[in-house]
Amino acid sequence: MSMVSGVEGGLPFQEPDEQLASDPAQVVPELSKDEPVIEVAPEAGSLIAPMESKESGLAQATSIQAFWEQLKQGSEALKALNFEGFKQVYPVFLVLFGSVVVGIGLVFVVSFLQSMNHLPLIGGVLEGLSELVGLVVVTRFVSGNLLRQQKRAELFARIVVLKKDLLD
Repeated sequence: MSMVSGVEGGLPFQEPDEQLASDPAQVVPELSKDEPVIEVAPEAGSLIAPMESKESGLAQATSIQAFWEQLKQGSEALKALNFEGFKQVYPVFLVLFGSVVVGIGLVFVVSFLQSMNHLPLIGGVLEGLSELVGLVVVTRFVSGNLLRQQKRAELFARIVVLKKDLLD
């Protein structure tokens, strides 16, 4: 790939010295050290930091009052809404919201446990401890609910009642 200069590409090109010599109206004025190098357009705002004054305190007070008025209008609009339709959807909304909260909680717990598992000493101890706790819980459940025939019957009866309540 070859590079083409402005002259070879047919573009009007003049050397910088030729340009100044050919058009005396475009002579660049000398900059003094007191003047800024970049001029700000008139439509652009000021770059000076706002100073605290009575006017700014008054402007803040009016903005707070305006915000307070908007809050009042919003609360009045909420009072005027009819929530009868929402009452029918409320249980579904609660279940979905609860699911999202539980899911986020589980993500935090899993990420915490995974980070703890990567630590050399704590990870092995935590894994062994969790297995021990699981074994104790299963042993207590089996010995308390499944070894005796009467306890097994009570457990199965509770399961049937729970299924009936949940499915009906």
